[in-house]
Amino acid sequence: MRCPLLLVGLVFVSCSKGESLAEPINLKDSVERTIETQAGDALTFSTSAVIDLSSLPGKQKQREEAAYTALKRTKLMIVVKGPSGEQTTACPIYDGNPTSTKINSSLLKANALTNTCTVALAATGSHTVKATALFDPMIVVHDARLDIRRASAK
Repeated sequence: MRCPLLLVGLVFVSCSKGESLAEPINLKDSVERTIETQAGDALTFSTSAVIDLSSLPGKQKQREEAAYTALKRTKLMIVVKGPSGEQTTACPIYDGNPTSTKINSSLLKANALTNTCTVALAATGSHTVKATALFDPMIVVHDARLDIRRASAK
């Protein structure tokens, strides 16, 4: 089930489903986060990114569309280690659901970019989460952060 998308004025606002479990991971630094979970929890992820539009060809709308297309080609890799072993998942960093907040004509700040990566956890306890992103070379990314969320199986 997708989170509803709201239109407020000319800015799209979307919500991320589930409980946030840790400070977001800076995808440019690739640091680990430790989280506490229960058996049966499923981890989901969303990304916020600041993209430089000034180097992309075309007018504002074309540059924004090119940035979103490049995000769809960007590969997100997530490794979760815990009591029951290591799990790895990979997916595009963005699955195409609309969400954006423009900062100005040269920057695009995309919030709560959804993706299809999920990790189902079999054991209760501490898990470490590490994520990396292979950004499409067409875009210059100033900042990118991954939010780790829990959707409990109930």
